[in-house]
Amino acid sequence: MFSKSVTGLSYAVASDLLIRAEKVDSHRVTLIDQRAGTNSFTGTYTFVDNSDEAGLSRIVTYTGVIVPEVYQSEADFGIFEETVLTGTWQLTILDWTAENNGTLGSWSIELEYDERSPEDQNSLL
Repeated sequence: MFSKSVTGLSYAVASDLLIRAEKVDSHRVTLIDQRAGTNSFTGTYTFVDNSDEAGLSRIVTYTGVIVPEVYQSEADFGIFEETVLTGTWQLTILDWTAENNGTLGSWSIELEYDERSPEDQNSLL
């Protein structure tokens, strides 16, 4: 299971943002891509693999503060399954407009995976 936590995110208009996680020189996955509405972020948000947590909602567009809790990511984190997970990870937040600003306190990533490396797993085939 993969999860990504974004802590202390504060931004007035969430619809301006694209947030994605990336294993540098490998793959990236979109956590949220809001392009409509006037909702805002204020708090800690955790995004989990959308294939692992049935029943969790995605962040939806509405007016008001998006409740800080656990949400499904926009995309499947499964693209990282064949990736060596050690190394540099990056969180990218793109702001589609120049009208607002915000802050990010910190972010973290939690990875649970088969203890065999992708190379070891391939040797079993």
